[in-house]
Amino acid sequence: MAAVHRRSDMNILVAIDVHHFDRRLAREVGRLAANTWANITLLGTLSGTRPKSLGKFQQNLLNYRKTILDSFPAESSGPYNGKNINTWERAADGSVTAKTCTGQKRLELLLTKGVLDRELVKVGQRQAIDLLVFGEAMHIDSLLYTAATEAAYSVLVVKGAGDPGQIVCCLDHEHVTHKSLEMINQLVTLYNADLKIVGFANSGEERAWIESRLEQLLNYYSNLQLTPWLEVVDGSIMPQFIFQEAKKNMVAIWVEKSSFFTRLFPQEKLTELIIGSHTSVLLLR
Repeated sequence: MAAVHRRSDMNILVAIDVHHFDRRLAREVGRLAANTWANITLLGTLSGTRPKSLGKFQQNLLNYRKTILDSFPAESSGPYNGKNINTWERAADGSVTAKTCTGQKRLELLLTKGVLDRELVKVGQRQAIDLLVFGEAMHIDSLLYTAATEAAYSVLVVKGAGDPGQIVCCLDHEHVTHKSLEMINQLVTLYNADLKIVGFANSGEERAWIESRLEQLLNYYSNLQLTPWLEVVDGSIMPQFIFQEAKKNMVAIWVEKSSFFTRLFPQEKLTELIIGSHTSVLLLR
C-alpha cells in the first residue's frame, strides 16, 4: 500500500443536493478529508426552493459536516474545528454560509440562491479548486455536462455501493499534469486499489511513443511504492474498452479539450459514461 501524502494546499468543492442526504457521498468526502487534510466547501443551491425550507437544508449540510468529522478518531476533529456551529452568515446576495476558521483547514458550508452549475464555476474560480466531487443522486444533466467539459479542475463522480478493486487510468499522452498523478495516488491509497494505466495507439510509431510515456509513469509510481499494470490498447476500440471497464472498475480519464484523447472519446461519450457508469468516475486535469 502506498504511503499517504497529504496536500497542504488542496481545495475540494462538493456539490450537494440539498433535498437529499447521500450517505455514500458523505462517506467518501469524509475519507478524502482524512486522507488529504484539504480545505473543503460543501455547496448547495436554494434556487427554486421555499424560504421556509432553509433550516432543513442547513441541517442537511450539517449532516455532511458531521460525517466528515466522524472520519477522524473520537478525540480529534483532524485539521478542522470540531465545535458546533451556532451562527450562519447571510450575505447581500441571499446566500448563507457557516465557516469553521479556527482549525488548520477550512470546512465551509455554503447555500446559494444561484443555479448550481454556475455557482460551481464561481466558487471554483474564487477558491482555486483542485477537485469537484458530487454523487449520482444529483441527476442534473447540465451540471454533469458542465463539470465534464468546462471545469478547470478534476472531477470525481461518486457512484456504486463499494470501493473499487481497481482504478483504470486511461492515458491522454499529451496532457498529464503532476496534480493529476497525485490525485490518482490519493485515490489508490484511499481505496487500497490496484492501479492499471492504459494507453491508446493507432499505429506502430504511436505505440512506441505511448510505451515510452507508460514507462515514465511506471517509474513515477514505483517511487511511491505502487506497481501499476501497463497496457496499450488499439485506439479504434477506445469507447468500447472504457465502457466495459466502467462496469466493474473505477475509470479515471485525462480530459483536455482538443487533445488526442477527446478526439477518440468525444464529449457526448464522456457525458454518457458519467451518467451510465456503474462505478465512480474520475476526470483528471
